[in-house]
Amino acid sequence: MNIIWILSIIGLTISVGPCCYKVCEPILIQLRILLNGCILSIKECLIYLIQKVLIPLIDLLNKSGLIELSMYWLCFQLLTEGVKL
Repeated sequence: MNIIWILSIIGLTISVGPCCYKVCEPILIQLRILLNGCILSIKECLIYLIQKVLIPLIDLLNKSGLIELSMYWLCFQLLTEGVKL
């Protein structure tokens, strides 16, 4: 009985699937165009944030020594937490 169900589902998919694709094709094309536009704008925003905000911020923190200071502070905190145990 299960094999008959599987074969009937496969048959329906083969016969109805291409028809549904042809009916939905204009919607899929518009959706693809919309998603490509969104992806490009997100990519541009990320590139801007990385180049104009993140890299200068990390460079400033590195030149001022705050990254090293924060790492020493983190090690000290982990040591004190280990001593408490």
